[in-house]
Amino acid sequence: MRQAHAGPALATVDGSEAQAYNRRLADKILSAFNHAYAIGASGIADALRQALIEAQERAPEPSSDRRGGDYLEQAGLWVCFVDARNAYNDALASGEAAPEEVQRLLASMRAAYQRWSEG
Repeated sequence: MRQAHAGPALATVDGSEAQAYNRRLADKILSAFNHAYAIGASGIADALRQALIEAQERAPEPSSDRRGGDYLEQAGLWVCFVDARNAYNDALASGEAAPEEVQRLLASMRAAYQRWSEG
């Protein structure tokens, strides 16, 4: 029978313990944050960012085989990309931006995406 949550570890069906806030949880929270921020659900994104802070504080040290270990840094890179994407889309939608400005915004969006994808 499954035992109730008691502190920082969870009892599993076989009686062994697993960390309640492990790296996989932080990965899922980061993914949910990225989605919420990208669609403009700022209240949800704020709550997920707070959960990400807590999960990162409790996560084991990042292993060397993972892409980046700082979830908050990765979230920040995503925010930069989404903000650059939104600025580019707004300039296109307005129809009033000079071609040079549209190209500058496109280059900014591409650079932000590259930083995020390499992060």
